[in-house]
Amino acid sequence: IVGNNAAEPLAVDGVTLLDKEGAPVAESEESLLVEAATRVRFPIGQPIIITGRTVHRLEAGRGEVSLVFLADNLAAAETLTRLSFHSISLLSRDALGQPVALVVSPERGAELHLGRSSQVWVKRILLDERRAELDFDRFGRVQGYDTVEDYLVEAVSLADAPVELQIVEYLASAWELKASPPPEKILPGEAVMRLRLDPAKPVRFSYTIVKHSGSRASR
Repeated sequence: IVGNNAAEPLAVDGVTLLDKEGAPVAESEESLLVEAATRVRFPIGQPIIITGRTVHRLEAGRGEVSLVFLADNLAAAETLTRLSFHSISLLSRDALGQPVALVVSPERGAELHLGRSSQVWVKRILLDERRAELDFDRFGRVQGYDTVEDYLVEAVSLADAPVELQIVEYLASAWELKASPPPEKILPGEAVMRLRLDPAKPVRFSYTIVKHSGSRASR
């Protein structure tokens, strides 16, 4: 972005993009005229291409579905983090020129968070919560138990094509998650269930979380 805070138009003969250390990253000798008190978006250098797929994600305990772009080109995404950008402009079918947040981690790779989804609606309902498998010590006191939670997810997509929905549960203690198909354990204390949503076809999906406490946690 080239800005001009002066009262007169500014003629720019060329633009050089510097990294955080002041070293040149890309150059353009194309000239432009920036009017007074305005800013101009100026493309410079070669675009960084990130390939991958877009998924919809519901994180447990949150009522909204976010849109996430999963990149399969980690090297290109890491290049972005070395540039002095306050935001990233992503050119895609999902977000044309909108600022997005870039997240790069060794476990997940590279993700571009595009914000809230307006095409997928999800309701997560706690059907039942109970204690089970109580352990007693020799004095008859409870020393361990399981907390069992039954959930129902209702989802529908308004998109024109099938989409992938990820339901992410975060569990800090010893736990099991029972579902069909089985969940994926991506990170410690995290389970991901993937659903395919066809256009305008409601889906109901149920699963059970078993949290182990006390003496039950060590089994």
